[in-house]
Amino acid sequence: MSFQTTALTLAWVAIAILALGMSGLVRQIRILQGPAAAPADSRPSPGLVGVTAPGLAGVPQSWSKPAVILFATSSCEVCDERLTELATEAAIEGDTLAFFAVYEAPPREQPAVTITTLVDEAAFDAYEIPITPFGVVVGMDGVIREARRVGSQQAIERLIDTAKKVNHDASA
Repeated sequence: MSFQTTALTLAWVAIAILALGMSGLVRQIRILQGPAAAPADSRPSPGLVGVTAPGLAGVPQSWSKPAVILFATSSCEVCDERLTELATEAAIEGDTLAFFAVYEAPPREQPAVTITTLVDEAAFDAYEIPITPFGVVVGMDGVIREARRVGSQQAIERLIDTAKKVNHDASA
């Protein structure tokens, strides 16, 4: 074999190896970007569900309608987005559901929303909040029906849907 033939053969082998390597990388990227079995937003916190909801500072312990509680911190930008989305839902569902935003410490600025905003550091411990933003649905019987991280608008919508279902089941 001549030098040119050997060089050309090695070049084609190298191209084939690089192509296989790239296809493997593309496959791994697709796996990572694809839908997970249970995204972080959709995983409920089972330790809270079914437990009587601890009290919130300044809120009566009796629930006249199902409540949606958003736990947030003032340094969390995603929390501000979820709070705005929750306020939009509150404008629509405010007659049938109660809405609360609970902060661990006073927010940098008072949120421009129409839902009840509380500062209750003890509630974070009482509700065992692992991360913010975190949402909780409490039924009229005071029992937590759902508790999950709400890092996306879809997660807020799932939380509201659960609250509507709880309200529907209570009125049926």
